[in-house]
Amino acid sequence: MRRAALAVLCAALLAGCGGSPGDILGLGISGGPQRETVHMHMEENGRASCNTKPLHQMSSATLLDARNIIRDAQPFTKSGANFGKPTPGQRNFQLRTPDGTVNWTEAAVGVPPVLSRAEELALQMERALC
Repeated sequence: MRRAALAVLCAALLAGCGGSPGDILGLGISGGPQRETVHMHMEENGRASCNTKPLHQMSSATLLDARNIIRDAQPFTKSGANFGKPTPGQRNFQLRTPDGTVNWTEAAVGVPPVLSRAEELALQMERALC
């Protein structure tokens, strides 16, 4: 009886394994000269992709940067902040996290330093993935 109960418990625990690690952030870039819109996302395990391309493993340093940006941008994502107005001539950025979304325009007045770091991460990921 105990073995049967233990087997059922083990089977139930194993059934929960193997799920998707989940996204920790999404980054979007649009606008600018000759730019098509790109949407990138990174999973908890450090794998990331651009648009519908396959997932690729990013470096642990890039994953750490992403986690720090998520933490530091939390006041802006939670409030749904916007910095600047989207324009076709300038690049427009979007950071999506489980807490919410923040949008900003390249060189907009008053953009917090964390969003400059997110912009840098977005351009780095675009080069690596798109």
